[in-house]
Amino acid sequence: MAIATLNQLEITSDYDLDRGYNCVLKIDSTHVLWCGQLSAVTLSAIVVALDASYNISVTSNSALTIDSSATVGSWTGCLTAIPGITTHVLYAVRGKNNDGYLAVLTWDENYKVTCAAFLEHDTTLAGRQDLVWLDSTHFFLSYAGASEYGRIKTFSINTSTWAITELSNKQITSVACYTTSCAVIDSTHVLYAYQSTDSDGFLNVATINASTFAITTGATPLEHDTTYCIDACLRYWKSDATKAYFYLGYRPTSNTEYLQRLKIISVNLSTYAMTQEYSGDVSDGTKNSNQDAMVLIPYAPDHLVMVRDRYSYPNYDTKVYLIRMNSITGLTVIDSVTYTTGSAYNLHSGGYLLDRRNMIVIFKGLGNDGYAQTLNIDRWVKRINGTFRFAKVNGTSTESIQKLSGMV
Repeated sequence: MAIATLNQLEITSDYDLDRGYNCVLKIDSTHVLWCGQLSAVTLSAIVVALDASYNISVTSNSALTIDSSATVGSWTGCLTAIPGITTHVLYAVRGKNNDGYLAVLTWDENYKVTCAAFLEHDTTLAGRQDLVWLDSTHFFLSYAGASEYGRIKTFSINTSTWAITELSNKQITSVACYTTSCAVIDSTHVLYAYQSTDSDGFLNVATINASTFAITTGATPLEHDTTYCIDACLRYWKSDATKAYFYLGYRPTSNTEYLQRLKIISVNLSTYAMTQEYSGDVSDGTKNSNQDAMVLIPYAPDHLVMVRDRYSYPNYDTKVYLIRMNSITGLTVIDSVTYTTGSAYNLHSGGYLLDRRNMIVIFKGLGNDGYAQTLNIDRWVKRINGTFRFAKVNGTSTESIQKLSGMV
């Protein structure tokens, strides 16, 4: 399976297979699925419908039971398509007792979502799970396990029985690892980001045996931040003849500064050596990061969307940024949209690029209710002045966004 590619606003189907920390996924031509935490302990699945004008309506909203329980831990999950499958998706989530679960989800004719099969892959702890596909039946997972130590694993999935089998398991840190993320380089190599010694930020390349799917880690990790790294998200961006390029986003400080750091990382396709090509910061003024991981969505050759939760205690909000970034011109925040979420601690914001011009954002808002909004990224503006901007499709103010009634 080829890694994801972006060609001047054209998106391949592999976009659904390299998700980062994202709990929003388009499941057919007119429906989008969101999975996440509503109340303090309840896991839910909500499907919204989109009409031809990108207006939103709620199709189904129900508790999601995995392993005879709808209890969920507080850390963000990862919702991904399964290669070549249109009736099932895969969800990595921290479930009851804070254990690690991989759940195969499906839906009926009314779009009520249920769990078709699951694997409890870690019976101690599983936080910040991120996964990428190696081929149509094998995938790679990174997460924080027992004692918060970083772990990476490979799995197979039987697309007839939906049975999931763990193939390889490797511990990558011996200290607390409060962030992990991963992205495919090719079918036998995965780039992964993690926090390790002194809370610094590290990158490494895992080599996957093509027959056994056993994992070998690189001998020399790249320490890309010698101060701090948490809430990381790693996403594939593009490739040329010699290198693959990735976006990396994370919080580079503790709670004392209001920054989000974005980087461009390259990997040599012959030697798999890693290089930091660019680093830039997005400042949020008086709003600090308050998330398990941001969501990064590559959009165009040098544009990306960032979805993240922020706070200035006791008030929280969700903010969506449109960013241009490359190693020549640097980083520019072109536009942003902010949604006030009151005192609701929002752990499960997400977004999905619906097509070349439109995206949907789903988040928990005022009163702990859920909200969704479609946003238009205007290509006509790009033709005039070389930039993009957001336009809210279903209204001109945050009050006009679609409330997903029943989310509490």
